[in-house]
Amino acid sequence: MKYVSKKSSWMMWLVPTAFYALVFMLRVAPGILKSDIMNYYQLDNFKFSLIPAFYYAGYASMQIPVSFYMDRFKLHKVIALLIFATGVGVMLLSRSCWFPLALLGCFIIGTGNTVGVLGSSNIVNTNFSQKSYSFVFGLTLTAGLLAATCAGKIISTVAQHFNWQATYSIVAGICLVLTVAALVLIKTPKGNKKVRVSLPSTVSFIFKNKFVILVSIFSGFLTSPVQGFADVWGPGFLSDNLGFEKSTAISLNSLCFLGYGIGAPIIGKLAQKYNVLRKSLIACGAVMLFSFLIILFVPNLNSTTVGVLLFLGGVGSAFPPLTFAIVLHNTRKELNNVAIGISNMTLMLFGSIYHIFIGLFYKASPLLGISIVPIGLIIGTIGTILLFRKKIVNV
Repeated sequence: MKYVSKKSSWMMWLVPTAFYALVFMLRVAPGILKSDIMNYYQLDNFKFSLIPAFYYAGYASMQIPVSFYMDRFKLHKVIALLIFATGVGVMLLSRSCWFPLALLGCFIIGTGNTVGVLGSSNIVNTNFSQKSYSFVFGLTLTAGLLAATCAGKIISTVAQHFNWQATYSIVAGICLVLTVAALVLIKTPKGNKKVRVSLPSTVSFIFKNKFVILVSIFSGFLTSPVQGFADVWGPGFLSDNLGFEKSTAISLNSLCFLGYGIGAPIIGKLAQKYNVLRKSLIACGAVMLFSFLIILFVPNLNSTTVGVLLFLGGVGSAFPPLTFAIVLHNTRKELNNVAIGISNMTLMLFGSIYHIFIGLFYKASPLLGISIVPIGLIIGTIGTILLFRKKIVNV
C-alpha cells in the first residue's frame, strides 16, 4: 500500500537517510582519530583493526534480525530504537576506561547502523515505484558518501577545537535528535496490514535461495575499496606509503567517497532504465580493480593521478543498488526485506573480514596490507561473471 502524500514519503525517507549520512561519518571517524584512539587505549595496529571489525560484525550479524522485526513491528519504533542504541554505543566507544567495553560500543554502533540502509530500503520499496528503487535508494547512498567526503575535515576540525571524545559526544547528541525525528515523521498509514513473514519462512529462504546468497557474496568481495581502504586505512597508507602530507592524504581519500556518492544514483538509474544491471555490476568491479592496481603498483604517482583513480574507484564502489535491485528481482514481494537484509549483511560482513586481514598484514608492510583490496576485487569480479553465466536473470 502506498502512502497517500508524496511529500510525507520523502520526509520519511529523509530520516534513515540522514542517519545513514551520520553512519558514514562514524565509519570514517576512527581513521581520522586513529592516533588519539590508539594512545588512549594503548593499541597497536592489529588491536586498532578490531574497532572497525567489531563495527562490521555488529552491522552484519543484525541485518536479518532487524529486517525480520521491521516486518513484525511498527517501522518508526524499530528505527528510533536502533538510532538511540547507536548513540549509546558511541558513548561506550569514546568514554570507556576498558578497551573491551569500547569494542562492545563498536558492536552496538554497527547494530544500530543497520536501519540506515534497511530503513531507507523499506521506505523506498513501499512508497516509490519499482523502477525508481535504484535511483532513490542511490540517493540514500549519495547522502552517506557525501557526508563521508566531508567527514575528514569536519571531524579533524571539531577534534582540534575540543577533543576526540567530545567529537563523539556531539555525534551521540545528533543520534538523540534523529531518534525523536523517527518517532515524529515516520508514520504507518491506517488500514495498512503488514505481511508477517514467519521465522521458518525466513530461514527457509536463507538456505534455499542460493542465487541471492552467491550474488551477495561476490558483491561482498567488491566492497574492499570502501570497506577495506577508504573507511579506515586509506589516509594512513597514502601518507605512509605514498608520501603525501596528512591533510592531503585525507582529502585524496575523501575522493573515493565522493565518487561513490555521485555514482550511486546515476549508475542505478541508468542500469535499471536500460536493463543492464548484470553488465553494470561487472563493469563496476573492473573499474575498481583497474584503479587500485595502478595506485598500488605504479610508482611515483602524483596527487592528481591518485585523486582521479580514487574517484574512479569510488564510482565503481557505487554498485550496492545494483546488487539489491538484482536481489529484489529474484525474490517474492513478502520476502523483500529479508532478502535485502541477507544481502546487506553479507556485504557488511566483508568489511569486518577486510579490516582484520588488512590490520594483520599492515604490521609487516602497508603495501602488503592494502594488497588485500585488489585481491578481493579479482575474486568478486571473476565470481560475478561466472555466476551470471550460469544463472541468467532478467536484469
